[in-house]
Amino acid sequence: MLIDSENILKFKMLSVFEKELDQIFGDFNNQMFSYDECIKYINWLISAWEYCRLDLINISNKKNKIQILEHNNLKVSYPSWFETDKGNGCTVTSRSNDIHLSFNYNDDGKIKIDVRGLDYRNHDGKRVPIYVNCKYLKINGDFVFNENILLWHDNPYSYDFNYSKTEHIDLLLNFKTIHDYFPLLKILLTEILDKDDLYNKYEKVKYYISYEKLLIRINDIEMDVHNAIINL
Repeated sequence: MLIDSENILKFKMLSVFEKELDQIFGDFNNQMFSYDECIKYINWLISAWEYCRLDLINISNKKNKIQILEHNNLKVSYPSWFETDKGNGCTVTSRSNDIHLSFNYNDDGKIKIDVRGLDYRNHDGKRVPIYVNCKYLKINGDFVFNENILLWHDNPYSYDFNYSKTEHIDLLLNFKTIHDYFPLLKILLTEILDKDDLYNKYEKVKYYISYEKLLIRINDIEMDVHNAIINL
């Protein structure tokens, strides 16, 4: 988990995304998979970076089932691997910058919340980081955190608390993805999916990423100079 200035987080997201995109094109160039498979892997990559995931896990009583009362068009699933002798749970995903839902349980107990990126596996089956910048988490109107926190699947933000069966829990998570920070990136990547002049379009994406990383560095230098002048 990284907690730092937003520019550092944006730079990290771009660098990791670029590395995975280079891996796809490098393996395609080495004829490890077909043209159509290359397009498929790029599409997977674009989609994976659009989402944030939140896990709600009951860690006190297997018979204590979560009841989702209301949510803002979220995808909710109940994975079998959450079913244990100690509890159960659900996974919530969204790409709308907010995860907002209310829920309760049919008995008193304890819940664990994990905020993370999607479980993304590349074409080799290896799980690689899909970062999301979570800006704040509120439970029943109170901040659990209120700062930029860069997360991915294997390095989540975890929080647990006790609850009462009479309590309706209201949860609000705000986040930003790489496509929120760099909207032109998705447009350029979508052009690649048109299957025309693949390498030239790939070079355009590479140029754009380099340009945005340079702008981040320039902004950081300007801030350092500004702060230095103020402290004179």
